[in-house]
Amino acid sequence: MTIARMWFKKNTNTPFQTQPFGPYIVKEITPQEWQAFRAFYLRALKEHPGSSSESYEEKKDESPEEWQELLSHSWHASHSLMVGVVHKP
Repeated sequence: MTIARMWFKKNTNTPFQTQPFGPYIVKEITPQEWQAFRAFYLRALKEHPGSSSESYEEKKDESPEEWQELLSHSWHASHSLMVGVVHKP
């Protein structure tokens, strides 16, 4: 198993750059990717209850607008960063 530790400085003028990591890339999740993020997050909550302060039952009925807002807030906030690890295209 490989463990990667990454540190990010959001309060700089340096934008986050997509990072290679073996057969994967680490990239910032955009608000347009809300459906993929929602599917992943709900699956994680369902398969690993207790791993988050939120529960599957709380999140499953949230509207598309709420999911989009979550990612939009992260995308535009200087103190927040939402990243994902995905297979290289």
